[in-house]
Amino acid sequence: DVRTLAGKLFAGSPYVVEAGIAGSNISVEWLSALVLPMKGIESVHSRNNLWEIACTYDATADIARCIVESGDSLTYLSRKEYVLNDIYYR
Repeated sequence: DVRTLAGKLFAGSPYVVEAGIAGSNISVEWLSALVLPMKGIESVHSRNNLWEIACTYDATADIARCIVESGDSLTYLSRKEYVLNDIYYR
């Protein structure tokens, strides 16, 4: 199945949390400094007005807590599900 194949192909960071954040000074540097110290967080990227946070486990709740405790607001939060196109174009 797709989930098993994606787990093997994206073994380094099998989870990606997509976050929309409302705040005055949101940047990749700011978000990286906020979440990269957390265990299991591998990288932070911006894509299509969302932040993609690659993780070794489902860190959705931890990321949400970290962002909200920083004083900023979440406008969107979802764990990305890989589809066949992600696997094909990898």
